[in-house]
Amino acid sequence: MGKVGTAEIACEDHWWKAGCCFARAGFSFNDGVCSETAKHLGEKCGDEWGVCKNNRIEAPYEHDLSCYQKIGTPEPRCYPSSNDMEQKQCTCSPIPFVVCYSNDCNGHACSLNTADGNQYCDWGTGNDW
Repeated sequence: MGKVGTAEIACEDHWWKAGCCFARAGFSFNDGVCSETAKHLGEKCGDEWGVCKNNRIEAPYEHDLSCYQKIGTPEPRCYPSSNDMEQKQCTCSPIPFVVCYSNDCNGHACSLNTADGNQYCDWGTGNDW
């Protein structure tokens, strides 16, 4: 199944955690903690600071992961991508694009649905838009 909740933590004893973290490649600072930017199955994730690991060469997962917030949960986490994920409407800008970045999608792309003309989060894209 792969790594579950095992992100490495850094800069815990440094006098300036954020600065120390910024200088470390592959780490991001969020909620007062410096941890690996690459997140694994079940880990808390988010736009830019917590990217679900989807490198097909290195990934130990059978499925791609999406940074998704299930109904009734306090925050998004890395879950296996599936068609069961709620279709969440999103907005990018006043000018509609086929695909764009949106704060509504936890770092995933916001894509135009040609059937209804609305834009929805595309959980199948990486969450590093």
